Amino acid sequence: MRGPRSGRLVVIGEEPLLVAFPSMNGQGDMILSGNPGTVYEILVQTEFNPSAPWSSFWQGTFKELLQDLPATPGTQPGLFPRAVRP
Repeated sequence: MRGPRSGRLVVIGEEPLLVAFPSMNGQGDMILSGNPGTVYEILVQTEFNPSAPWSSFWQGTFKELLQDLPATPGTQPGLFPRAVRP
């Protein structure tokens, strides 16, 4: 029997889950959790304002439950990402 492990449980329904965190190179990494066979899109904006315009950063069809995404575009600090189904 193995001892306790730290980890994270993610339950995915209709909407994706995007986790962004700082990386060693200072740009930031993102992991997207979603349903296989579903198309998702990552949108970014420079201010945390729901009515401000969003720009498309990445779009793709999931093959697995988790997708590592490229670093946040450029080296701009303060970009706010969100994941959607287009």
